Amino acid sequence: MMVRILSFFYKDMARSIFVIMAIMMMLLMMMSSSSSSSSSDHHSVVMAQFYPCQFAPDYSIRDFETQSSTHPKEYKLGENQKIDSFLMNVSYWEGKFAVHGVGLNMLSGLTYDGHEIDYDTSRLHDPLHAFSAPSKESLHLNMMALALNGHPIARNFFLSSMKHSSIVTPSEKTNPFSTSKLRMEISQQDIDTFILSTLKTKLKSYELFDNRYPGFGSLLPWFKVDDEGAGLLWDWPNRIPSLDNGQMIWALVGLEQVLREKNIGIDLANTIAAKLKKISKTVIPLFYDGNGHVRCVTTIKDIYGNPLNVSNYETEGFCYLDDPYEGELMDLFMDMMADWKMFGYSNNEREKIWIAKRPKLRAVKYRSKNFGDILVEEGYWYSAHEKWKYLVLPYLDIPVNGQIFLNGERARLVNSVENGIPGLYASVTKPVKRGDYDPDYVSACGIQQIASQYVEHTDIITPYGSFPIMLADRNIGLMWYLNMLQGTKMQGVHGSTESTNITGTAICPVVTWDSKITTLVSICGGISSFTSRYMKEKGIYERFYKVIETEWTRVFGNGPFPGSDISFDVLRPPLPIPQNMINFTQCSRSSSDHHV
Repeated sequence: MMVRILSFFYKDMARSIFVIMAIMMMLLMMMSSSSSSSSSDHHSVVMAQFYPCQFAPDYSIRDFETQSSTHPKEYKLGENQKIDSFLMNVSYWEGKFAVHGVGLNMLSGLTYDGHEIDYDTSRLHDPLHAFSAPSKESLHLNMMALALNGHPIARNFFLSSMKHSSIVTPSEKTNPFSTSKLRMEISQQDIDTFILSTLKTKLKSYELFDNRYPGFGSLLPWFKVDDEGAGLLWDWPNRIPSLDNGQMIWALVGLEQVLREKNIGIDLANTIAAKLKKISKTVIPLFYDGNGHVRCVTTIKDIYGNPLNVSNYETEGFCYLDDPYEGELMDLFMDMMADWKMFGYSNNEREKIWIAKRPKLRAVKYRSKNFGDILVEEGYWYSAHEKWKYLVLPYLDIPVNGQIFLNGERARLVNSVENGIPGLYASVTKPVKRGDYDPDYVSACGIQQIASQYVEHTDIITPYGSFPIMLADRNIGLMWYLNMLQGTKMQGVHGSTESTNITGTAICPVVTWDSKITTLVSICGGISSFTSRYMKEKGIYERFYKVIETEWTRVFGNGPFPGSDISFDVLRPPLPIPQNMINFTQCSRSSSDHHV
């Protein structure tokens, strides 16, 4: 028995040493990158291989306690050794999702929606989700922007992905990231080259789709993915969503800004700029239905037709982007960057968009048992997914919006604390019994008290439910994220698992972009600083600020706002997820095989 105890002790101690060494190497690498593009970060790859898949048990909520009363949304390595090691673990294992045949097709540069995983081992299980959407593309583009801007967590994500890149090229002569290359040293320049090469391939796939189907206006529907690029899906052959494309458009904006600021990939920045210019012209015929109404989904009469032909498009059903959630990203692009005059409108036409949206921006109060009333914006379901826009645009610059956002996150935490929920809600794929590899996606997950729609599911939690909390209070958000990762079967060889139930009796055996990489983008601080600088350079930031401030002040006033005095520090996870399953065998703590 003593021998076994000592064995575990030395294994854990060795892992800790490897993690610390990896962090030190990454920090040194970042510090020296400005003076030398060939500084080696090979050791960060090697050391990362010693991280266990199931690393969450090595940490506790106390590890995220700090003496500071405020926790900036963007975490920087070097502030806290334990947090450093946790985030390096997170980015390394989430990087194992962004590999060929799982979350990416490296030959076309496009994202796959995700992949099923084995309920017992966490290894891949059929089927591959061989389709994607602009929203998934946006997350990949966000991570590219963050990594190229130098964020070490984002760069570690791509370092992890690079290990698998050799499987998709025919020879080492055409593959600068082959296995033999990885056995040597990987420099900062290599990471940039890998990202830029992938981006070039991705943009080429966008161009091929646009040339083949000009009627989509240089945007994307939900699409099938293969080695040749993007193709038409059976249920989206002539339909296109505005919400997802709004997410992708601003991701392209942020990425272009980073490329120009860093003076790298300027040819790719020019390609993106040309694409955005084209979209600024096609977006009106595609999505504007007049009188301030922006279509949720557009039906295209002729997908080979002229994208500037207004009569080629019509509204599907009666749905419009008239709410204040993630769909607002498209509303703002159309407001600030669309070519209204080209289609006979004056700039005053865009004011109608905000008038049409007013009925759905509502102030409601979450009435808590122990903390009093909390003034928030009414949600649709109050799913975390509805807060996506805060990853992308600088809403938090605007005091009234920022304060109500913080109150919304207080309400979500209070709801879980007071009801004994060990996690947070977001639209996600549903947990199922062992052997079920066709789980349903369930959107209606949230908080009924502050939702406008009926909430069907309050027993499903997902790690990505924590991403908006991290933007409100980084350390508290990480505590909740950790609590969900510590659930049984919530960590596997491709990173975090999609979802679990609050009783710990079932998981969803799936890995997807939405449920994984939203959190990583949030950990890195989002891309709002990039889009903010872009808007300021283009002279449209003041318009953004004025519109949001006007609309939100109209509804919420200038404060004080009930609930804004509640400290995030008292809103910690109330209890762990019950351990009612056998963990993934591939990631068991005693397993010696932690490799993918």
